[in-house]
Amino acid sequence: MKTLLKLVTSLALFLLINSNAYSLEKVKLMEVISEPEGNLKRTVYIEINDNKKIQSLEIYIDDKLEVKATAEQIKKGEVLLTRVAGFDSVFLDCQKCFEDKGVLTLRYLVNGAAQKFENTEIEIKRMGANWAAILVDSKAKIDTLKFTAKKFMGVLIGIDQIIANPV
Repeated sequence: MKTLLKLVTSLALFLLINSNAYSLEKVKLMEVISEPEGNLKRTVYIEINDNKKIQSLEIYIDDKLEVKATAEQIKKGEVLLTRVAGFDSVFLDCQKCFEDKGVLTLRYLVNGAAQKFENTEIEIKRMGANWAAILVDSKAKIDTLKFTAKKFMGVLIGIDQIIANPV
């Protein structure tokens, strides 16, 4: 009985020490507004460990976790971020990602009828003590990203464009 108690105590102490050694900090990266979803707002966070290495990406609607993808999942292939009007609409991958920086590729549906997708790239990197998301094409630092709706004869068919920091 004493041996079992020692074993349980040792295991609990080991887990407590190791969980503290790998605490994660949630850092807000950007807001995303989706016009095709009635201007639904999402907040994108990255989780970093004590060594300032990216561990995961999280997307929330209000305070509810919608998507969580580990760095390994994102590196291995596309992660579905959202579905709109029954279509898989936005995917994310980061095959050019490392633990401290990377270039995310957003693949988004521009025409659901034709299943046509386009890509945009977002660089994530540390800037001093902070983290930033930067649109690769324009070099604009992103605070808010807006997906605008693409319609044909009044019917939503996809995402028309992605705008950094809309007015």
